[in-house]
Amino acid sequence: MKQHLSKKTIGNICSIVMIVTLFVGSLITYGESFGKYTDTYGISGYHILFNGSTIYSLVLLVVPVLLLLMTQFDKLKEKESLWRFVLPIASLLVLIVIRLNVKDTVGLGNAAAASYAVSFKAGFGLSGWLYLISNVVVLSLGIIDYFHLNVTEESVKQAIQDKNLSGLGEKKKEKEGK
Repeated sequence: MKQHLSKKTIGNICSIVMIVTLFVGSLITYGESFGKYTDTYGISGYHILFNGSTIYSLVLLVVPVLLLLMTQFDKLKEKESLWRFVLPIASLLVLIVIRLNVKDTVGLGNAAAASYAVSFKAGFGLSGWLYLISNVVVLSLGIIDYFHLNVTEESVKQAIQDKNLSGLGEKKKEKEGK
C-alpha cells in the first residue's frame, strides 16, 4: 500500500529545509583567481541575514516562517493559495539578487584586485542550492494550488503520453463541475 505525502506536508518540509539551510553551511560561495591560484570562500546564510547591509535579505527567513505559520493567521488564511504563490517568488528573487551582488561587492571591496588582474567568481554553496531547490518546490506547489491544476500521478502520465500539458488544468475543472 502506497502512502503519498500531501502537498501541505511537502511544503512544510521544504520550508523547514529553507530555514535550516540559512544556518548551516555556505549559502553563497565566491572565489578569487589569480593565474593558476584560486581561493574559495563561503558566506553563510546567517551572515547574510544578520551581518549583511541589506534589510531585504530577511525575506529569506521571513518567507519560510510565514509559509509554516500561514494557517495560524486568519488574515493570511483567507488568501492562502495566493500567498503560497507570491511569497516563494519574493524569496527566489532576493536569493538571486544576493547571489548576483556578491561578485560585485567582493570585487569592489578589493582595490588591489584591479591592478593585479584578479578575477572573481560567485555561486551557490550547498546550502544555497538546497534553499533554491526547496524554494522552487514550494513555488511549484503554490502554482498548482493558485491555478487549480490537477497534478496527480495519473494526470501527469496522461499529459506525458498525449504530449499536451493543457489537460492538467482542465481535468480538475471537469471534476468540480460534475
